[in-house]
Amino acid sequence: MSVNGRSVNLSGQPRAAFWLPTSTDRFYPDFVALLQDDRLLVVEYKGAAYVSNDDSKEKRLIGELREKKAMAGAFF
Repeated sequence: MSVNGRSVNLSGQPRAAFWLPTSTDRFYPDFVALLQDDRLLVVEYKGAAYVSNDDSKEKRLIGELREKKAMAGAFF
């Protein structure tokens, strides 16, 4: 896997940031990278204490659905 360009944190700029909808709001993944083959790599990191809470479960389900809908065009 090879990443294009450099990384930028745009979470403070909602009009430019990458986000995914949740049942109540939006969530901004920790890292988003455009790979050289134009696929997206989306990473949401959770520490051990947070892996099983409801918020993390919802984000994981959203990410899995996004990955499935992208048909090999994204990784979560």
